[in-house]
Amino acid sequence: MKKSLGKFIAEHLVFFICAAAVAGGVVFSLFILSAYTAPLSSGIADLSVQDGNTNGWEVYAEENGKKTPLAYEGGGYCSGLSYPGQAFYASRVMKEAFDEPILQVEGSSVAFSIFLDGELLYTDDPAAGNQIGALNFSGKIVSRIMPLQLTLPPGYSGKTLTIAQSQPFSEKQDWDGSVFFGPVALYGNTALQSIYVAQATQAAYPAMLLAVLGFSLAALFLYQLYHKKVDPGVLFLALFALLWMADTLLRSKLSYYYYGSSTAMAEQYLYFGCFVFLSLFLADRMRRCRRFFLPFVIAQAAAIVLCAVSPLLPYGDFSVFLMTFPQLVSFISILAAIGLSIVEACRGTSFFRLFVKLLIVAAAAFGGVYLVSLIGGTDFHREFNQNMAASFRTGLFYYPLVFLRYFLIFSCFLVTLVEFIRSIVQRNVTLRMLELKNSMAKESYDQLNRYTEQTMILRHDLKKHLAVVDAFLQEGKEQSARDYLRGLNASFGEKAHISNTGNYLIDTILGSKFAEAEQKGIRTKITCGPIPERLPVADMDLCSLLLNSLENAVHAAQKAENRFLAVNIRLKNGFLYYSCENGAGHPAHAAGSARPADGTHGYGLPIMEQIVEKYRGVMNIESTDVSFKLSVAVPAEDFPSGRL
Repeated sequence: MKKSLGKFIAEHLVFFICAAAVAGGVVFSLFILSAYTAPLSSGIADLSVQDGNTNGWEVYAEENGKKTPLAYEGGGYCSGLSYPGQAFYASRVMKEAFDEPILQVEGSSVAFSIFLDGELLYTDDPAAGNQIGALNFSGKIVSRIMPLQLTLPPGYSGKTLTIAQSQPFSEKQDWDGSVFFGPVALYGNTALQSIYVAQATQAAYPAMLLAVLGFSLAALFLYQLYHKKVDPGVLFLALFALLWMADTLLRSKLSYYYYGSSTAMAEQYLYFGCFVFLSLFLADRMRRCRRFFLPFVIAQAAAIVLCAVSPLLPYGDFSVFLMTFPQLVSFISILAAIGLSIVEACRGTSFFRLFVKLLIVAAAAFGGVYLVSLIGGTDFHREFNQNMAASFRTGLFYYPLVFLRYFLIFSCFLVTLVEFIRSIVQRNVTLRMLELKNSMAKESYDQLNRYTEQTMILRHDLKKHLAVVDAFLQEGKEQSARDYLRGLNASFGEKAHISNTGNYLIDTILGSKFAEAEQKGIRTKITCGPIPERLPVADMDLCSLLLNSLENAVHAAQKAENRFLAVNIRLKNGFLYYSCENGAGHPAHAAGSARPADGTHGYGLPIMEQIVEKYRGVMNIESTDVSFKLSVAVPAEDFPSGRL
């Protein structure tokens, strides 16, 4: 019953061409969009002091014309200052040549003075002076949210850049003469603009996707609510996506330009809040394990409340623990959700059966990326290992939670989408079934009225017909009497085939389709036995199975020389047995082939195959030069719970 691959492709060639064109357009669009997520590679120079590479910097202290070199300790720290608050300097010859150069120096709480060939270009503390070696910073802490950026004058290349930096007293506890020289970079203006574009798109793309997802789910919730179906799980998933969107935007580097550092706690609440709504969604979908998972959801909400009150407590280990406690609780809750999802899937919950499969697909995809990184020698697997190790070593599970969040949103959204599509299909099928039932009931009623009217007419003329026959017999014209009776019998029409199985749906469908066949000049025959009103086969599936087979049979029989239709339906050995045989005008197939060459039965076969497979039944097709027979047997006893 399977078509060859070549024939399948030929029949769907237009579809494959269109699908390839759409896929090509999507790939091209993604390529164009992804180009803006990475900055330009040219026009960027990292001038930071790194372990094993000073990048040409000389770090020193200078007072009264005497230079004292500082020793590099690693990690950006240098040692050798004489007293706390002493200014120190870092000088290098600028060898880079960028158009519209912009110098970037990072330091959130220190004061800077920047010189080019001894000429002061910028200072945070004008009172400190303007000469290298004679600066006296006031020791004030400069509140700087973003790195310091300074446009260098034309002709800077080849000149000596000197960065003077204060050292606040609070930089390190138990100060030991060390100072921190932060990252320094030089950008061309175009390259710096590309960095801003990349930072914006890296935040905007996922935020827009999450916004579309969240708003779509919210609209779905309202749609279902309008149709009298309340599904709080969809609302929880929508809030999860929207909180994640807000968290993504607030954590982007550009958010500091708009909101400053005032959003730090808001980021925390959004981050932990989205996991609460994700847990609520999963709890709503659980059937057997919900009571075991709800305590985890309550613990998450309680941990967020404790985190919110932690700033009111004296700063110490306990307040720090309360601030990080939601991470631990959320991580444990998500692991519990995954474990209970597997239990739900094993017990037959349809949502989690697909949910777990999608999680496995996502995990397999990640495993493939990890393996490619491992074989190809890229940094992905090393960064993943380092971040995971650091998370479990410190007890701060931010990275694992972010990692799991992507897996879960992928699985949750796809399963919810499948559920919605199923509900729409189910609703449309139900409406179509009602229409079909009404239509078939009307056809049956009209057919019965025609038979009744015909019978009344014949009964009205019965005495006249009998008198004519009696006259022929009295005159000894027996042959004439026989001919008259034959003509009378022909005027009665064909015998009405009325199915009487006891199942209203089956009787209605058979009565309707057989009446149609008889009107088209097809000889019909019904063999049936008692069938209960309630069967383990859903009405919509039974309706689809009968209608597809009968419509195909009537269509094929019309074209055949031997125009007949025979149906046998009954309960047999615990199975609902159904066969439909009709005359056919196509040549017989070669051995092993089951579909007619003219395709008359091929259109509905895939649908019937799916229905029979759904109920663990069997279907057989017999095709000859002059006939086509479809036989189906499905279990007529109730299925065990969870099998369908």
